[in-house]
Amino acid sequence: MQKLIWILGLWLVGTSQAIAIDLKAPESLSYSVYWGLLRVGDAKITYTPNGADYTLRAVVKDSSSLIELDDSWESQGSHTASRAFVPAIYKVKQAENSYRADKVMAFDYNARRVTFTNKLDAGDKAEPMVLAEGNAAARDALSTVFAWRHGGVADVQKAGQTEVVNLKKIVVLQREAGVRKTLKLGARKVPVWRVKMTTVKNGKPSKDSWTVYLQDDASLKPLQIVAATKFGTFTAVLGD
Repeated sequence: MQKLIWILGLWLVGTSQAIAIDLKAPESLSYSVYWGLLRVGDAKITYTPNGADYTLRAVVKDSSSLIELDDSWESQGSHTASRAFVPAIYKVKQAENSYRADKVMAFDYNARRVTFTNKLDAGDKAEPMVLAEGNAAARDALSTVFAWRHGGVADVQKAGQTEVVNLKKIVVLQREAGVRKTLKLGARKVPVWRVKMTTVKNGKPSKDSWTVYLQDDASLKPLQIVAATKFGTFTAVLGD
């Protein structure tokens, strides 16, 4: 379940309006999350600017009897003259039934390394991750996918990949080129861009896949996100 929730959080943030973002304007997006036909919870994404600094936050809460869940991801950083969304601190808090975790990644671009700490488990350790020369653009999951938003429709139509620092390891996020489709939402049929994504670890693509449907207009709003995993198929639907 921890892996699934990270996936949903990544997708929800990574597909929120893939358009040149106004870095000075706050944003909030709310979703309903389903497991098959069963509604199991809610997700919310917020972007809060503060001058040249920013905070990105994603929260998923369970509302079913299947599991007690309240997980969150938060990235704090700044926008520089050369690139936006440069993280300094990335926090992950998990409350799943009796399980608790409070994990932090700290970015040091001068030393080209990222350190990991679990505040609730001193035995949960990892060697500092070294950012290779020329890899200074590596970010946490939230900052990575939000940075993609600058590409707009032109970027949606292209395949791409980038490195993501995921708590204890660096993984490759791989995205296929977007394809125009029609999505049925209730009684409506909506023109969309369909984009599929996977993660690559140690050179091997993940068996899981995630597909997002972006509204085919200037906003490129993510109307629906589908995560196909070994736990089943989970769908997040944007609220009105």
